[in-house]
Amino acid sequence: MGATKNGQIFLIFVQSWEPLAITIHNIVSLNTSIHSFGVSFLEPYNKWAAGTQNGKVILYNRQDANAFK
Repeated sequence: MGATKNGQIFLIFVQSWEPLAITIHNIVSLNTSIHSFGVSFLEPYNKWAAGTQNGKVILYNRQDANAFK
């Protein structure tokens, strides 16, 4: 998983290593700049947090993400 400063959170999935094939899913589009991003140690593909430039922390669960529905 990764995040951009523009508020996009992505899941990058490696389909095969040779030849390299990946898919990128846009999970969430926030209307604010992301300052920090972290995933859960226990459930890294199910829960994550995004810290915004204005000091808010947004917690997400996989069921809240539009790319998984």
